[in-house]
Amino acid sequence: MKFKSLKIKLGLIISMVILIIFILVFSYYNSILNERVINSSIQLLSNAGLKYEAELLKELEKTKARGDVLALIFSKIINEGEINAESDKLLRSILNNNPNIYRLSISYVGDDVIIDSLSNKQTGFKQKMNFLNMFRVNKDIVKNTNPQIDKIKLKLFKKNLANNSKSVVFEPVYHVGDVSYIPVFTPIFFGQKYLGYIEADISFNWLNEMIAVNDDLQKNIERYIVSNSGDIIATNNKKNTIGDKIETICPTCPISSSASYKNFMVNGSELVYCHPVLFNNQLGQWHICFKTEKSVMFELLDYQFWKHLFIGLFLLIVSIVLIIVFIDYFTRPFNMLINFAQKVAVGDFECEQGSMEISREDEFGQLQKAFRGISEALKEIAEVSNAIASGDFSKKVKVKSDKDLLASSINQMNSFLKKKEEDEELRKKDEEKQKWFNKGISLISDVLKKNQDDTKHLAEKIVKELVEFLDLSLGGIYIKKLTDNEKTIYRLTGAYAYSEQKFLDKEFYSGESLVGSCASEKRMIYMSSIPKGYMKILSGLGESAPKSLLLIPLIYNDEVFGVLELASLKKINEHEREFLQTAAENIASTLSLTRISSQSTDLLKKSLLQSAELKKRDKEMHSTLEELRILQKETVRNETEVRAKMTAMNNTLLVVEYTTDGILLEANQKYLNSMNYTMDEIQGKNVIDLLNEQDKKELKKIIDTVKQGNFYEAIVRRHTKFGQERWLLANYTPVLDETGLTSSILFFATDISRVIMKELRLQEKIKQLESNSD
Repeated sequence: MKFKSLKIKLGLIISMVILIIFILVFSYYNSILNERVINSSIQLLSNAGLKYEAELLKELEKTKARGDVLALIFSKIINEGEINAESDKLLRSILNNNPNIYRLSISYVGDDVIIDSLSNKQTGFKQKMNFLNMFRVNKDIVKNTNPQIDKIKLKLFKKNLANNSKSVVFEPVYHVGDVSYIPVFTPIFFGQKYLGYIEADISFNWLNEMIAVNDDLQKNIERYIVSNSGDIIATNNKKNTIGDKIETICPTCPISSSASYKNFMVNGSELVYCHPVLFNNQLGQWHICFKTEKSVMFELLDYQFWKHLFIGLFLLIVSIVLIIVFIDYFTRPFNMLINFAQKVAVGDFECEQGSMEISREDEFGQLQKAFRGISEALKEIAEVSNAIASGDFSKKVKVKSDKDLLASSINQMNSFLKKKEEDEELRKKDEEKQKWFNKGISLISDVLKKNQDDTKHLAEKIVKELVEFLDLSLGGIYIKKLTDNEKTIYRLTGAYAYSEQKFLDKEFYSGESLVGSCASEKRMIYMSSIPKGYMKILSGLGESAPKSLLLIPLIYNDEVFGVLELASLKKINEHEREFLQTAAENIASTLSLTRISSQSTDLLKKSLLQSAELKKRDKEMHSTLEELRILQKETVRNETEVRAKMTAMNNTLLVVEYTTDGILLEANQKYLNSMNYTMDEIQGKNVIDLLNEQDKKELKKIIDTVKQGNFYEAIVRRHTKFGQERWLLANYTPVLDETGLTSSILFFATDISRVIMKELRLQEKIKQLESNSD
């Protein structure tokens, strides 16, 4: 469905917006109110839980206190063995005065007489557990001395209570007979001696009565008292049985020994709250739980949802009615404005005074004035547009403000048409300059291609073409060269229209004069004021100084190959300088290629010479290699013989090398075996220190003799490490360095100890025979 009326559209849009805002605000308000009601419900249930907790703890503490008093009384009675009828009266009195207590039981350790069955005489005593029970049967109180209690549980009670000086509340006991109760055990001590315990059983009836009593809460709120094991101790829900598990009735009840101080859960329309009971200074042993519907709590707290909804809807309807009235008032003047706009749309810019009569000074009155201003402005624009169409660009539209884009656009169009004609003329000039630029580059490129082999000829042709193409007066090219002492100079290689005097100064070092400065600084130098006497231009009418001078470095790959110098009697324009800059790069590139080509030619010549030289050397080397092979074979053969001789010498001779000061450097294995030393023991030590005094003097004389470069041979006596004598046929040989001086001493010896010993023994026998013959 399409709505053509602005009034209907505005009404629908604004009404929808208000409706959406109403829904959002009401939903937000309702969620906040709902949360507050839930928090109030939890607070209400928490207060009820605290009340029940106080009643439960009060009753348990009263029972503990009674147990403590009875334990004090019976500790004396049991210790003295005086339990009698007075004890029964005391227990009956307590049961009569405390209807919440179902049973009182005293269990204590007593002596039992042992009688021999044969002689029927007392033989001794033994300890046994005695019991005194008082409990309710209907309205009577009955005594029993044999309570029904599990033996294992009894042992557990005795063990726990013997180690505990205070009363202990145990888990509830269900349906012992027709009664369910909570047992409270109080140990009986006499001094440090454990005598037994008192059991006070609290009936569940008063708990059910307590939570079933009508209070601030509604009757249809389910209430449960739950033990630590999750068993229901008391409830106002008649459908449930004492001792049932809370999980079977209320799966969402947050029962946990580690639960926070107050636990609650909202599950759909159901609200559950469990209040932990602080018992025995431990949080979360027992719980008081409440289960109900949220609607019950909302009713209890007087939360009226429909009342709030009706009020909101009433306010919504009132708002929509007021908006409809406002829209009608707002859209009434638009009919007049629409009529005027329709006229403007068909080109009728006349705005009669009566056609937009609006008797109001608000925004609609201002809108009327604005439309009239639009009519006048459109008339003026139409007149200026007609003038532009006829080719008259002198008229302009009056710009009423900085934001008058239409008037500004008409005026800009006028200026644009004028500028377009000027730009067309400039474009033609630029095209001519570009054609001229391309022609010059093509001319220079052609010269560079045809004259790459001869640098001088190339320089002269380039300068001539540039001077003639640019209509200059003179020019020259300075090419980079290296002197014999490796200094860089720039030599005038090609020139056009230079005077003879100028041509004489044809070399400049880097940094010298304008040419050297241009090369060293790697930048273009343009001068419109030439130093006096720098250069002159000759013609048939005489000579004159140039008005402009241009020097351009010839750079390729950041290397300067030369300098281009040009002079003119007129100004060198910027586009001409740009052309010369590009030409200079091309010239530098060609000079680089020319130099590389020249270097390649030189290298080729050198390579040919070196090749011939290498062939000659190759023949000589081949001959030398043959001689070396023969010499190598001879060397190997000699080395083999030397090694064989050294091996034989080491196997037969004692060999030692030491310095001229007697420091031992090396010794062969045969010497070490003969003298009973190891290399680590004597290497680096002075051999003189290893001898006795007589042998030391002898060895010093021998060393002094050999140091002079003399050989020494003699039979010497030496002693081993263990003092044994060794007779050696020794040879001391000097080892000379390149200067002829003795650098070390070689000791060669043969062990002749056996021969000497035989001679000594033979001489001894001869002496004995001679003495016998006398």
